[in-house]
Amino acid sequence: MDKTKANFRAIRESCGMTQSDVSGETGATVGVVRSWEDPSCGVLSPDDVWAWLLMAHDAMVMDAREAVEQIMATRNGQTVALPYFRTQAELNCVQLAQGIDEPVGYHNARTRMVAQMLAEREVPYEFVYPEH
Repeated sequence: MDKTKANFRAIRESCGMTQSDVSGETGATVGVVRSWEDPSCGVLSPDDVWAWLLMAHDAMVMDAREAVEQIMATRNGQTVALPYFRTQAELNCVQLAQGIDEPVGYHNARTRMVAQMLAEREVPYEFVYPEH
């Protein structure tokens, strides 16, 4: 994939990350991240940030595939319930106890990717808000 501003934004958004998320992970300010996506600004993202974003996307795809394989191995014919979170605080209640700390947008984007993979296999699913 070519390193372009539009591709950077598309990959970031497909990962469910905000410009602020990228800023927090890379140490760049939000304004700098914005400039990496702004077609009127001549600055592209640094190679290491581009590589990090591609790795984040590839990891998401791999995690989604693994989740689907696990679902398929344990599925009993019922509709699959996919947890979907409204806020970072709700997700933190679940993930921090497991030693995981990822943005809610990233989690929900991966969940949507799992849903798409299940749909391709004609497996019924539904998104559910976990109850706390």
